[in-house]
Amino acid sequence: MHLRQLFAPLLVCSISASPLSVTAQEDPVYEAFESFKSCIKVIQESGEQEVTSSNYSEFCTTELDNLKKVSSASYPAIQNIIVQWLSQ
Repeated sequence: MHLRQLFAPLLVCSISASPLSVTAQEDPVYEAFESFKSCIKVIQESGEQEVTSSNYSEFCTTELDNLKKVSSASYPAIQNIIVQWLSQ
């Protein structure tokens, strides 16, 4: 029996048993962005109002304020992502 055959199952077990350090679901900025995005999608799908890259701040203000709060210094980069997403 080769050593590789002996240790391969142990390696697989140790890798699969190791905890993940951080997942996207534990990231408050990710959660806030997804909450804002979901809120905007509901408005878009209703078809009653048009959400654009220039008027998005008028909608989902609670979610947007939370996103600004949790992202603080990185909000300008997130704002660019929002504008690009809504410009598509």
